[in-house]
Amino acid sequence: MATTAFIQVQQELAATYRQSADRPGSAELRRRLHRLTVAAFYHPSWAGRRPAVPLLPPRRVHGST
Repeated sequence: MATTAFIQVQQELAATYRQSADRPGSAELRRRLHRLTVAAFYHPSWAGRRPAVPLLPPRRVHGST
C-alpha cells in the first residue's frame, strides 16, 4: 500500500537525520537525505498539496554572476 511506503520513507528520513547529527559532513548521508526528501516530497500522498512556487529562492553558485 502506498501509505505504508510513505511512512517507511518518513521513518528512514528521520533515522538518517539522526545519523547525520553523529556524522556531520558525510557525503553519503547528504545523498541519502536528498534522495529520501525527494521521495517523500513527490510521493502520491502529497498530490495536489505541494506549493505552486519554490519554498526557497534559488541558490547562487560560486563563481557565477
